[in-house]
Amino acid sequence: MLIQKQSTSREAAIVLQGAGFALIVAYAITVLSAAYPLAIMQPGWMLRVCNSLRETAALPLLGASLLVIAQQCDSDMQPLARRMVLIRRVALWASVGFLLLIPLQIYAGMQLNQGRADLENRQRREIERAGFAIQRASDEASLRQALALLPGSPPLPNGSLDVPLAQIKKNLMEQITPLSRRLEVAIADARRQRLERSLQGWLRDALVAGAYGLAFAVLGQSGPGQTSFLAHLGRGWRRPLVGLGRRRQGREQRRGLMGRP
Repeated sequence: MLIQKQSTSREAAIVLQGAGFALIVAYAITVLSAAYPLAIMQPGWMLRVCNSLRETAALPLLGASLLVIAQQCDSDMQPLARRMVLIRRVALWASVGFLLLIPLQIYAGMQLNQGRADLENRQRREIERAGFAIQRASDEASLRQALALLPGSPPLPNGSLDVPLAQIKKNLMEQITPLSRRLEVAIADARRQRLERSLQGWLRDALVAGAYGLAFAVLGQSGPGQTSFLAHLGRGWRRPLVGLGRRRQGREQRRGLMGRP
């Protein structure tokens, strides 16, 4: 009966070990696919890799948990025991890495937002520059050159102009000025909406990354004979409370001594 039980535990440990390593390998393939091609200095690449690391982090966490269960099912598997030492060390580094994802994804998001803002400002400046050039135009040739600066503007008809140049310039400015103002308002609204969406996304992603970091820290401190991360955290909160209770007890004792005749 005991031999059969040990054989069943060994089979379960083998299955769990295979599934655990498969999930870890799947995570590595997913992250490497998101990181290719390499563009380390581009904020879009940073954000894509950060999202891949965070959104699929449940795979290695579940895989490592299956390995821990496999080790519990059959503690005599020495190769797995040696691998678990390495996995726990990697888990501790992974917890630090997930915490570092928080400022990295905020930086990448801010760079992307700034790039979009620069593009919008460039479009607005092109319209303003075309308006200034139209106002300074003194003849038909310079007016055509000014219109060429305006994105999407229809060219003037070929040949001599039937309408006086001043009237044409006035008509064009009556169209360009409202367009520039509408574009300025639209840019301000777009920036505000981007900022609101970014703040919501950064907060959500920071909480998720922090939760994964805590989970990997717990996994890294879960070896036999080791104090868990949560136990360390509990002690850190308990110490100031215990000290506060002792100081209060000491004050009560001193008051009692002073009140004695």
